[in-house]
Amino acid sequence: MAYAITWSYVVVDDFLPLEIANAMRAEIEAHFGDPDHHQAKTHQIWNYWYVPGAYTYLRTAPENVIDRTRIEAFAERLKKWSMHEFGIGNATWPYLSLYTNGCSRWCRG
Repeated sequence: MAYAITWSYVVVDDFLPLEIANAMRAEIEAHFGDPDHHQAKTHQIWNYWYVPGAYTYLRTAPENVIDRTRIEAFAERLKKWSMHEFGIGNATWPYLSLYTNGCSRWCRG
């Protein structure tokens, strides 16, 4: 498949085996679905990133929310996919990012 890189994101069906994807989603839902029982270690996981003219968002290490073996499976799949689709074989460890109203990947204006 050939891509012209003119988009901000791409959706890849069946990127991960369904059981891994569902387990990752369940962990995210469980973590954020019970905020009343968070402690400092589980609630205060976000780092605020702001670079004027570039981006504003919150990010965290995914292992703060998702089991590390699932993240490793995702990272390995991403590395293989990136190599196959773009010739990029050095994918870095992923982050979880959170964009709230008013935050964006690229600033407008």
